[in-house]
Amino acid sequence: TSFDILFSSVSSIAGFAGHANYCVANAAVDNMATTWAAQGHPAVAIQWGAWASVGMAASKQLTAAKADAMGFLSPEVGLGAMARLLEGIRQGHSRALCGSAGVAQSSYWRQLLQGMTSPPPFFADLPSAPPLPAASQEAAMTAPAPLPSSQQVLPSSVRVSRGKSRGELQAQILSIVAELTGADAAVDQPLASQGLDSLASMELRQKLQEATGVEVATLVDDPERATVKRIVAEIMAKSPEQRGHGAASGASALQLTAATAAAARWVAPAYSSIRMRLFCLPYAGGVSENVFARWTNMLPASIQVCPVEIPGRGRREGEAAPESVSALAALLAKSLPLDDKPYALFGTCLGAITSYELAYAAMAGGRPPPVALFTAGVSPPHIYAAAVMRLYLKPGEDASQAPDVAQVMQTLRTWDQIPKELLMQVFEKGNFAGLEEMKKNDRLFRRVAPMGVADIMLAVQYPFQERPPLDIPITAFDGLLDYTIERGNMDKWSAYTARAFRNVPIRGDHYFVSSHFRQVTEMVGSELLDIMAEAAGGLLGSAHTWVGPVEPSGDAATPTGPSQDTTGGSESPAGVIRAAPRDAASLEAEILALVEGFVGSEVSVEKPLAAQGLDSLAAMELRQKLQELTGVVLTGMVEDPEGATIRKLAAEAAAALAGPGATAPEAAAGPTERGQSSLWIAPAPALVKLRLFCLPYAGGVSENVFARWANLVPPSVQICPVEIPGRGRRFGEPAPADIDSLAETLLAALPLQDKPYALFGTCLGGITAYQMTRKAHASGAVPLPVALFEAAVSPPHMYARAVMKLYLQAGEQLDLDLILDKLRGWDTMPRRQLMQVFEKGNFAGLDEMKKNERLFQKVAPMGVADIAMAVQYKHSSHAPEDPLPVPITCFEGMLDGTIDPENMGVWAQYTTSRFQNVPIMGDHYFVSSCFRAVTEQVTRQLLDIMDEQLRGGLLGEAHSWV
Repeated sequence: TSFDILFSSVSSIAGFAGHANYCVANAAVDNMATTWAAQGHPAVAIQWGAWASVGMAASKQLTAAKADAMGFLSPEVGLGAMARLLEGIRQGHSRALCGSAGVAQSSYWRQLLQGMTSPPPFFADLPSAPPLPAASQEAAMTAPAPLPSSQQVLPSSVRVSRGKSRGELQAQILSIVAELTGADAAVDQPLASQGLDSLASMELRQKLQEATGVEVATLVDDPERATVKRIVAEIMAKSPEQRGHGAASGASALQLTAATAAAARWVAPAYSSIRMRLFCLPYAGGVSENVFARWTNMLPASIQVCPVEIPGRGRREGEAAPESVSALAALLAKSLPLDDKPYALFGTCLGAITSYELAYAAMAGGRPPPVALFTAGVSPPHIYAAAVMRLYLKPGEDASQAPDVAQVMQTLRTWDQIPKELLMQVFEKGNFAGLEEMKKNDRLFRRVAPMGVADIMLAVQYPFQERPPLDIPITAFDGLLDYTIERGNMDKWSAYTARAFRNVPIRGDHYFVSSHFRQVTEMVGSELLDIMAEAAGGLLGSAHTWVGPVEPSGDAATPTGPSQDTTGGSESPAGVIRAAPRDAASLEAEILALVEGFVGSEVSVEKPLAAQGLDSLAAMELRQKLQELTGVVLTGMVEDPEGATIRKLAAEAAAALAGPGATAPEAAAGPTERGQSSLWIAPAPALVKLRLFCLPYAGGVSENVFARWANLVPPSVQICPVEIPGRGRRFGEPAPADIDSLAETLLAALPLQDKPYALFGTCLGGITAYQMTRKAHASGAVPLPVALFEAAVSPPHMYARAVMKLYLQAGEQLDLDLILDKLRGWDTMPRRQLMQVFEKGNFAGLDEMKKNERLFQKVAPMGVADIAMAVQYKHSSHAPEDPLPVPITCFEGMLDGTIDPENMGVWAQYTTSRFQNVPIMGDHYFVSSCFRAVTEQVTRQLLDIMDEQLRGGLLGEAHSWV
């Protein structure tokens, strides 16, 4: 009997990017064989795997060991499989005549499916063929069998048990390394020197992550020096079994959960919804993760800061640098998430030119345009390349004539042959960042030089293309001390927009984006909030989703209350489980070893690391390693890099690891939008550094009054709307009897010990906030707030009388007992009469209450209780003789008829610290109606306090800032 054998490929099953025609052609061959077999004519199509030394794979120049590890077939193995297939046909095995048979090593399918938590259903449905006679272990004559999970495709050498001892773990890792390199490895020698190239290193990292659940940072951050011994130590330290999740830690977590729940009753949820992304591109030679490290904690929480990581730098060091600005822009336009949310672009220096090109590339690719473009420290596109070239003129050369581009490019292409001193002169002319560090540190120079040269090449080759102006606003930031930009050049960006243009002067040099980040982020945040406010009217069309209803699940809305964050100063990024508690001494020793590895010499634990040779790049790498070691972001490396010492870092890490939730598995939150990184976006963790407890006006519900605040303040300030019994989610509970007892209860119930906090109160809430501060000051048992904000309320010694005056008839005398008698019988009072009481007190929602009986029935008890608390408040008839050592800021509604105009200024007598009275063009409820103006002022003052007191230590040891 005759039979036909057709040669096909596994690509007909797997499919590969860019090979659609190849996949279809081989699938046609498979179908032909299957059709013939179904018609009774014996036929089989062999789906060959990749060949190692012939065909298309031969051009990959892989070692034999690497080809084998990747599942490539050698000619010997392929011929052996062919022989077994022919023998199966000769003996009449039905599966050999079914139409198709796959010939691929098991490691090939492992490579194909690696990184998947479960294989696609298509692969799971494929039948397994029985082994043919004398089946080889090297080649399987079957299509892939159903695979319930990715671990099932791993050979035994790869399945590293999470409960293994150190010795067993080491042996299994050595087995994987041998599989990848084809040779045995020494445990204490760098793997890179033993044949583990960059591709094999990546594969090893992936295999170990699949098998252990641990991302081995050693293979990412220091692949050149990674040893088996270091990898074993890292996995053992990070594996759950080594973190001591025992009964003791479980009991501790349970107690903390109960305490958190108790505090949560008093704080309403304040949802922070990411409504816009800001993609940030760095200057020439810059690493986004460093340049924009502090921005997330400065901008409003509704704006997600996305530092764009360019190939060839930062976490993508070693990747090929882009060949041109336009190529990079086109790649970014395809790679960045631009469709699901509105976005803006911020670029400084070369990053601004890239951002400009990206805006056009996005629109050319059918993606939404940005809502705004921010450019900093860069000449506009039509003169950019020439302006950069002029920086490299030799003394005496004509400044009107830029150097020859071809000559400059030829020199730059051979940069690695240029003496360091000469190349440093090139960087000095370009005013590159970190020049002094590079002069002293060869390692840093070798890391930065390729980035710097690549960026200069991008800049001098940039070809300006005339195009219509962008239909988006452009804001330019002009460094007044930046000598790399000719005066007036930033103004020329106005020709590139058909919309609004603004030039913002900053008193800084070329790198003011880093040095003057407060000024820059304040301006950027304000403009983006303006755009959001305008877009509420639908200016952007239906393509963009701005807010909509807040969903209780998903990553678009994140509640920010103490129940979400009770961890102390340093924060765990989303999805990261913090390590078990550690003492400061052991952490200090471990950090010391890391630093000495960077610096190359002995260092002091008490002296600032910057003064001991730790450069900025090494500081970033140290921060990453410490994050991987502890599971928390040590913000001392971000907020005060010049003053950071090993001792401070160890103390910070120990305090963070000892905080609530440190060992409980529940402490690991699912990944959220904020802080989530990708290949193109560097991590930008948001760190809660201070809580702002907000108390509402009489008859108000905090969750409503402060509903929008969390989206307007930066995530470093956690908005905590205080929920008073008897209202909101606590409706039906007994209302507080008086302000004094409410203040006492709040001091005991709210989480005031673990983080610095400020108090904001409006109307009755303002007096309650003052009373809390006064009691904290008197007792000394609770830390004082760092600031007190008072809105629309007369000072304490005038407050009760001012409220009672609202309810007097013409000619009536103040009579507290009479007022209280009326209030006690409020439920028997005619509704119309009670509404008149609320109208005199200028209560919120009066018109709604008149029309809505249900609303009236809910608000009336709150309103009456609050009036009773207000008129009974007791304070001396004059300002206190012992004013508070806390700064007080007052907000005065210029249209508020319930407060005498001069009353707000009298609050100055209640503080020995700073006092400020801020006028707001609003009525008694401007906290809700003019929330932008109020939150901007509050944010500015709290960020100032963080800057001053974080560095100067004015708060002492009672507060943990970082």
